[in-house]
Amino acid sequence: MDDEQQSSTMPGTTPGAGGSPTAGGRGSEMSAGSDGTVPRTTAWSPTAPHGAQDDLPRRDRSRARRNTVPLLLIIGGAVLLALLVWLLVPLFGGNDDEGIVDPSSVAAGGCLADFTAITEDAVLVDCDEPHNAQLVASESYPDDAEFPGRDQLGLRAESACATASQDMDPDVVTDGLEVTLLRATPTEGTWAGGDRRVDCFAVVGNGGTVSRSLLDS
Repeated sequence: MDDEQQSSTMPGTTPGAGGSPTAGGRGSEMSAGSDGTVPRTTAWSPTAPHGAQDDLPRRDRSRARRNTVPLLLIIGGAVLLALLVWLLVPLFGGNDDEGIVDPSSVAAGGCLADFTAITEDAVLVDCDEPHNAQLVASESYPDDAEFPGRDQLGLRAESACATASQDMDPDVVTDGLEVTLLRATPTEGTWAGGDRRVDCFAVVGNGGTVSRSLLDS
């Protein structure tokens, strides 16, 4: 769509490997024999794995295997819980991207919150929710029409806004509410891509919002 154009201002309009056993392991006591000699006994000392912490006892393998069962149950439960949350969030809201739209894709009468410009995304809401913009008129050229030029497009958008201004609800668009009508027309490039719409947006000024449709139903 072409850059927005203000056509009129209407006054009133998101474990450690287990370490190995302590270095040196379990030794055996030595006692003297009857002849006074000391029998030679070799202490059993396992080789500690590289990087093992000598101050940690070796974990019993069979006990370690049994301990993996509750760990797997915990992991499985966490995965199931995450899947459940992922499925329920879209049902109960909470998705920051929900309702974010390109204003040029909104149907006539649609209301938008957080609207800043015709070329910027906004949030599509029901018209009974607070919003600061509404697409009050939209007209389309035939699909096989040739590009009519910017001047002709501007005149048609201005005509659409003029008609929409007469359809405003006086109970909503009061003298204290500042409403500006913005025209949106295709560029030659977007026209080549299939854009045939001419739009008129009513935007509430001064940071205000309304919770009703601006159009008189």
